[in-house]
Formats: sequence, structure tokens, C-alpha cells
Amino acid sequence: MTCGCGYCTETKRNTDVAVDELRRKIALENTFQREIRSAFRRVAGDFRISVAATGSPQPANKYVSTWEATLQGHYERVQKSFRDEVALQNGKKSLRWWYVKQETTDEIIQLALLAWRDDTAPVQASEITRTNQREMESALNDARNQMVEDGDTITNASLAAAAAAILQARLAGRVNLIAMTETQHAAESTKQITAEGLAGVRPFPLRNQVFEPGRPIEEIQQRDVTKTWRTVGDSRVRQSHRQENGSTVKVNQPFILEGYQLKYPGDPSSAPIQLWINCRCSSEYNVNNG
Repeated sequence: MTCGCGYCTETKRNTDVAVDELRRKIALENTFQREIRSAFRRVAGDFRISVAATGSPQPANKYVSTWEATLQGHYERVQKSFRDEVALQNGKKSLRWWYVKQETTDEIIQLALLAWRDDTAPVQASEITRTNQREMESALNDARNQMVEDGDTITNASLAAAAAAILQARLAGRVNLIAMTETQHAAESTKQITAEGLAGVRPFPLRNQVFEPGRPIEEIQQRDVTKTWRTVGDSRVRQSHRQENGSTVKVNQPFILEGYQLKYPGDPSSAPIQLWINCRCSSEYNVNNG
């Protein structure tokens, strides 16, 4: 409960921005969690079959295309949900008045969102796959060591059953983290891409791409767009994020946390993991329409 003074009222409004977005992110996470659990059940089931038959796990990279497709689908859902968030933050149901005025802007944003999905899904799918491989090998070794310690007779079937139980527990422990991390990354990048496009700045997934003659994004009218870091304001907010709360920079400039650059909350591209993992913060964008 706030006291009603100007400072408290503004603080609550700022926090509400992140809290309202967090509710939508959580709903998207819940859908993604079901897909992750389904994929992990397949991994664990195949693992048990493979170990029972050969004594070794199947190669985790057999699922990389499945993970890539699953991530692509999730990213597309999140982008659809947050595509108009910058407009909503600026008190408009849409910015179609701007898209009509500058048709190139909307096309560039759509291309950038697609490029982000195409670039990010393979990277994250490979990371999940590498972790799965380590988990399978670790589960197999731990099960074998435990059976030796207990004096159990080791057969492929008994080893498979014990190792699969360990693997299932470890995979289950990663579901929420993957869903939260990928949803935050997709939602906040979507807002950043949209805001950069509206500012007349080439969105970051397209920085190194060349467009056909006569349609360079640099010809789009430059607009003043800023972004502000917002936390959800509860006790779980880490100190570095609490300190960044309220910090405002130009749309194409990074936030600086402990000396590291983040394009948006949850940006994993260049900062150490402790600065972006489990992030629930949001960026609030301000478009100067003058």
C-alpha cells in the first residue's frame, strides 16, 4: 500500500508496467512448459530404451530439430503477444497511423522479428541439446555408481530403469527455467525490435543485412524513442536490477548493469548469467510523436 504521495504513486505506476507484462509472460510460459515436458518425456523414454538395449544413451542431437521447431513456435507466439506492446505503452491501441505513413517501417519490423526467430532458435536448441547430453551421461554414471555402492547386480535393464528415474527428475527441474528464460528473451527482444523500427533505427537482428536498393531503413524518419528499466518491485528482485530500476537510455543504447551491457532485461547475449537468468523485469518504451 502506498502513501499517495507523488513519489509512491509514480513508483507504483512504474512497477505496474512490469507486473502487468509479467502476468502475460507467465501465461505464455505455462503453455511452453507443457511442450517442454512432452519433449523431455520423449527424451527420457528413448533414453531408457537405448540403455536397456545397448547400455548407452541415444545421442541427444537426434532431437535438435524438434527443439528448434518447438522454440520457433514459442517465439512466434510470444512475438504475436508483444508485437503491439510499445504501442500499448504509449497509450495507443496500435501504431498503424505510423505504419501507413511509413510502410517500410512495418515491413522492416516483421523481417527483424523473423530474423530473430531464425537466428535464436538454432542457438538455443543446440544449448538445450548439449545440456541434455550431459544430463544423460551424468544420470547413467550416477546410477551405475549407486548400484555398485549398493551391491546390486547391474544389467542393461536394471541400469536403464535406475538411470531413467534420475534423468526424469533432472529434466523436470529444468522445465520452469527454460520456459521463463526463453519467454523473457522473446518478449523483451520483440519490444526492442519494434521500438528500434519505430525510431527509424535498423533493428538489431538486421544490422548486418543489406536491403534492396531504394528501401534502406536509414531513409525512415528518425524519431525520439527511449526505454526505461522497470522491475516488478518485490523482494525477489536482485540488487543489480533494483539499482537499474528507472534508468532511461536511448532505444539503441544498452542498459549498463555491473559494467555489462544489456539491450533489454533478460538479454543473454553478452552479460554473465547471473545478470539475466530468471529475470522478470521489463523495458518501458516512450515514443516521442512530435
